[in-house]
Amino acid sequence: MPRSRRELRWFFGVSITAGVCEEVLYRGFLVAALTPALGLPGAAVASTAAFGYAHIYQDGAVGFVRTGLVGAGLMGLTLMAGSIWPAVLLYAVVDIAGGYAGYYSLRSQDGLNLDSTPAAA
Repeated sequence: MPRSRRELRWFFGVSITAGVCEEVLYRGFLVAALTPALGLPGAAVASTAAFGYAHIYQDGAVGFVRTGLVGAGLMGLTLMAGSIWPAVLLYAVVDIAGGYAGYYSLRSQDGLNLDSTPAAA
């Protein structure tokens, strides 16, 4: 989570990159690659499970389930829209909102004005 304005600016860019890259990978490429072997429903389930597994570092089994459910929602949005772009936008917006919430929460929790702290080299 970003703790300074500088980190917040970088987090904004990372959020957009994550939205594009992960949606292209999981809801685009992986589904397209697995559909010939598994059919669209099987590819969607496998891709969603892979997405959850890729996020297992976020609190182990709880992170797997939580992000798997998010991935299932993004998969549903992609299938309904017939395009990954609504999911890309939603993913990026959710990440950006989380970054801003984390920034303001951590900033007030720390009780410090981190915006004037010099950046580490």
